[in-house]
Amino acid sequence: LPEWVRRVALEGAGDRVFDVSWEFGEDKREGDGAHQFRSTWDGFLRLVESEAQRRATHKNADAWTAPLVDAPCGECDGSGLGPDARGVTIGGVPMEARTLPELLSLPLGQASEFLRRTTSEDALALAAIESLAPEITSRLLDLESLGLGHLPLGRQIDSLSSGERQRVRLAAVLRAELSGATVVLDEPSAGLQAGEIAVLISSLRGLCEAGNTVVVVEHDRSVLRAADHLIELGPGAGPDGGRIVAEGSPDEVLSIDGSPAIRSGVASSLVASALAETFRLRGVDAGPLSNLDLELPTSGLVTIVGPSGSGKSTLLYDVIEASFDQRMPKGCDRIEPAGILSRFQSVHGRRPAVRAGSVLTALGLMTPFQRLYHSADEGGELPLAAFSFHSPKGRCPACGGSGRERVAMDFMSDLDLPCPVCDGKRYRPEVLTVRWNGLDPSEFLEQPASLLEPSLPESSTALRAGIGALRRAGLGHLALGRDVRSLSGGEVQRLGLAQSLMDQTSPALHLFDEPGAGQHPADLERLALALRELCQRGNLVVIADHRQALVGASDHVLRLGDVE
Repeated sequence: LPEWVRRVALEGAGDRVFDVSWEFGEDKREGDGAHQFRSTWDGFLRLVESEAQRRATHKNADAWTAPLVDAPCGECDGSGLGPDARGVTIGGVPMEARTLPELLSLPLGQASEFLRRTTSEDALALAAIESLAPEITSRLLDLESLGLGHLPLGRQIDSLSSGERQRVRLAAVLRAELSGATVVLDEPSAGLQAGEIAVLISSLRGLCEAGNTVVVVEHDRSVLRAADHLIELGPGAGPDGGRIVAEGSPDEVLSIDGSPAIRSGVASSLVASALAETFRLRGVDAGPLSNLDLELPTSGLVTIVGPSGSGKSTLLYDVIEASFDQRMPKGCDRIEPAGILSRFQSVHGRRPAVRAGSVLTALGLMTPFQRLYHSADEGGELPLAAFSFHSPKGRCPACGGSGRERVAMDFMSDLDLPCPVCDGKRYRPEVLTVRWNGLDPSEFLEQPASLLEPSLPESSTALRAGIGALRRAGLGHLALGRDVRSLSGGEVQRLGLAQSLMDQTSPALHLFDEPGAGQHPADLERLALALRELCQRGNLVVIADHRQALVGASDHVLRLGDVE
């Protein structure tokens, strides 16, 4: 479409009034004609935003928030501050004065340095700086010591990775000087390198020495070796897990046959491929990356390593993905040879499709699932659409097919409860009478995928391929009906890997940020095999991950330095 047509369609036509003839679709009642009226056209963007706001408290509100993205407020430029607060300046001697939004935009390390060195010629301002700055800088140093110095001071907590959130919590606990407390952390080492993990371990030991009990879910070997007591659950995931495989000190667990808790390495069958042709990124300048020249192969497995905040994710998504997706240099001056930008038939990066819906829909398996149950309907009375929990012909009308009911609790967190009408089963009663292999559609969606695979008929090729990809990506324990918003960051990355394994397009570019997060050492072997499977199709796979099992399976390792 011409640019002016797109602009009018999306943004509206201002105050211009149009004669409108509106004809109803499926809900048209007999005898209804076209509805005539006069109206302005506000544009699709405003209509979607208004509808999302109107339905914000509805059970299916998420369906309307999916197409929306956060953008900085035009008034405060995303600072969240009023005009008076935005006008306040801090310091001025010997360093240049900064406004509050400018200070909040600084990485913690730079903000700490600014507050340590700044002063003021105004007596009242100087008194405030001398009174408050030491306490603030002390807290910032706590965060820096845990590998968080790269984060902007004003960064929203909900935008942090799981590991970063854990370390922010840990900094608060350390500052509180607790004793006799139990501190529970879920993989606080995520995203950290060896030197940073050593500082983390020191902090955890400090909590123990203060009389606290620290319980950590971890897979990093150095953290495991530093523990007083290890408990390994397994031997597999989902229905194959839940049992204690080994328990005791690190030395005791290491000596137990069958416990891979501290063993490392990757399958001996993994052999790095011969280095392919290369391409070059010239003048990379994005985030913490400044004026870098990088060379990468056109196929194979590339692993980016570096300290937390060194720019691994920035290089992965803001430079490599953005450049190849838009087929023009992004975050860099140029890419050589220029023809490389059109090499890949598809680019798989942040994967927005993984951020909403279910595992079933993320893998594109809804239609094959419907066909399986439609063929099992002996009476043949239900249409194909009835077996989709998105369709009004089959979904529960009370919960809209989510199977859940959200109950607002005012000043407390909302309650997420099973729908009282369908009892969490998503479907209308007549749909649940249809069974395949003894399972109704709801029961099928709640089964671990790996348990379904052996029973699927050979004719269900798409379902078998999707579940097989899920298993090879290390997610065979997931139910196909699982809400992807409940997955961990590592599981989301591996769900993206399952999507990539199903995509036969070649050559393609596949990008993953810490796909090994939350993975047991034994699972990392399977993950490395899946990544190499993609490479063997002639694809380029680029990951940001520091786990040695994945680094060792790589064809090329790109190491980013410390952030200045």
